[in-house]
This record gives sequence, structure tokens and C-alpha cells, in this order.
Amino acid sequence: LCYFVHRLLEFRCPEVESLLRMAGYSKDDIMWRLPAGNLEMSPCWYVNLPNESVAKSISNRCLLTKAFVEIWGEGSSIEELKESIMACDPSIKDPWFGEDVVFRVCVEGFGISLSMEEQLKFITTLNFLPFKGKVSLKKPDVIFHLIVSDCRSNDSLIDGDMPYRIYFGRQISTNDRHIIDSYALRRRAYIGPTSMDCEMSFLMCNQALVRKGHTVFDPYAGTGSILVAAAVRGAHVWGADLDLKILRDGKTSADGKNLTLHSNFEQYGLPQPVALLRMDAHTSPFRPGMEEIFDAIIGDPPYGVRAGGRKCGSAATGAMLSPECVFDGRRTHGPGEE
Repeated sequence: LCYFVHRLLEFRCPEVESLLRMAGYSKDDIMWRLPAGNLEMSPCWYVNLPNESVAKSISNRCLLTKAFVEIWGEGSSIEELKESIMACDPSIKDPWFGEDVVFRVCVEGFGISLSMEEQLKFITTLNFLPFKGKVSLKKPDVIFHLIVSDCRSNDSLIDGDMPYRIYFGRQISTNDRHIIDSYALRRRAYIGPTSMDCEMSFLMCNQALVRKGHTVFDPYAGTGSILVAAAVRGAHVWGADLDLKILRDGKTSADGKNLTLHSNFEQYGLPQPVALLRMDAHTSPFRPGMEEIFDAIIGDPPYGVRAGGRKCGSAATGAMLSPECVFDGRRTHGPGEE
């Protein structure tokens, strides 16, 4: 069971698939299945992975997955949940009932807030399981998840058509999303009004399979949000922007200190960019014939809303693109055009 974060729903499954590719597996090595109700917004999807070690390895970089859980049972009521768990293969359950196994049970609600008293009631419903080991909240050998999906309340912001469901299983791996808070824009030295959100920057790097030793280029670098995320993943980063002032001059902080894109890399102790280029992405500055320079090109181009599209050069000269740089048979492409 893949227990998702309820954010950026359309990116949840693709992120897992991209990280699997990075681990050396293909899309054919994974199989998705929707849970009861067949709603894509469900927090829990069934997924078949090659093995447990794969789940553990990709969890370190998953941003939209809370945990991978070996599902023991599910149901629309406590009675159905119990029957489902009892029907689960004993060879899956029995190794975790030993006296030397220290365990913990986590109760989580989706679409509903559960008080501590309600959580304890759910835990007591599992008294039919023959646990013999000790309980430890701080240093358990294994963690069990009991997930209650209940969107029937009028206070819930989730689709009320999602059926009431209870899941129980053993945690294989988890992700605490700490990296998002560590690199949050609100504490970053140099940002602008269009700086890319930290979570989205790391997600884009996951989609681009960025890893240690890769060379990554952002042709719309701005204040360097995407470059910072790529550098955190161990990449050598290159940036470019049409506005020279953003790249070179930066801004002055309240205490009179000059802040530039380089300040962000200094703040996090990251290697400085390999190069920062003043260039117009509309007119490629790279020599024809240069191939395989970058492992990934990741960018957030201006789309004419908060930041308008601009080009360098005069209308008279109209810098022409070489044939290698013509896209879709067109020499011009304005922001907002399909």
C-alpha cells in the first residue's frame, strides 16, 4: 500500500515511477491499482514493487509518499478489517509476533481528525492479534499503521464520495519530508516574487532523475531555486537568465548586506554553480553540434502572468535561430501560446 501525501495529486504516481527508473527499474516493474471506490484522489493506492529494499531506497527521496505499507487487511468496518487481517497469509504475519519484536502502532486519519482517545479505541480493536513483544513509542523494531479514511463529515475538504475505509499493515519505509522545511523559501537568503516553491523544485529534480555527478541546467534560473534543489541532490549546476541584474547584482538586505544567487549556496554550504550565463533562451548561445552537455534541463519559463516574456535583440535585426533550434517548425514562440 502506498500512503500518499494529499498534495499535487497528478504528480504522486509519476514521482514513484521516476525514482524507480533511477533505481534501475522500468515502468513494467511496477503495477498500480486503485483502492475501494476507484477514486484517484484516494490517499492509498495499491502498488506492487520488485522487493522491499526498492521501497526503502526510493523513500529517501519521495516527497509525495508518506509511507509504503505491507497491507495485512482492510475493510469498511472494524469487523471487515478483522476478517481481512485473519485471512492474511500467516507466513506474512507470524514473524512479527515474536517476544523479541518491539513494536508500535500508529493510527492516522485522512479527512478526519482523531483524538488520542479515539486512536486508543482503534488500537484496542487489534487485541485479537497475538503480539508477544514489548511496545516502544521511541525505538520500535517495527511500526504498524492503522489508516482511517473518513471523508463523510461536512468539515472534510475531501470529496465525500470517497468510501469509509480502514487499512492496517506493517510499515516498510517512510519519509518525514524534513527536506522541505530545511530548504523553505521563508528562510532563504535571496528570493524573488517568482522563486520556485521548494517542494516543487525538489519534485522537478526527482522527475528529471537528478543524482550525484549529474550536470543540470536551468535556462530561467532567476534566484536559483531549482539550482539549489539540484545541488542538494549532488548535481553540478549551470544557470542562465535574461536579466543580468538578478544574476550579478542581486539585492540589498535590511542590514545592508548584498545578496545574490550565490548567497543561497553559501547559506546551505553547497558548491557554487559551475557557471551563470546572461542569455536569452529564445536564442540558443550554444554552438551547433554540441550534444549531451547536460544530464537534465529543468526550468520554469515566464508564462506572462507574474513575469512577462522578454527577448533580447531589436525588431530590425531579429536574431534568427539556427535550424537546429527551430521548435515545431516555428521560429517564434510567445508566452502563453500552445
